[in-house]
Amino acid sequence: MVSLYDNDPRVLEEAPARMRANFKIFLDLNLTTADHIERSLSRVSLCKSLEEGVSGADLVIEAVSERLPLKRQIFSELEKYVPAKAILCSNTSAISITLIPEFPRKR
Repeated sequence: MVSLYDNDPRVLEEAPARMRANFKIFLDLNLTTADHIERSLSRVSLCKSLEEGVSGADLVIEAVSERLPLKRQIFSELEKYVPAKAILCSNTSAISITLIPEFPRKR
């Protein structure tokens, strides 16, 4: 199961259509089937809060804009809700991953 959260409700509302459009590219290239797309989409849960999205997660991938204070804020919020077993990842490409955490993981 995949939980998807965004603090902008419009992004969440548009997410299923965007995912379908992306999957259609693979369908048009005969790299997948319509049935596979539907099964994949059925495994995505849209979450209205960060807590709902990560409270039972094994893996969390942060993908906010490349602003260090924002990334730090997100990781600080994640610490409140993720289980101790969760692996936290960042989709950063411009910021060194070693600069993001400012706190110890709760254990």
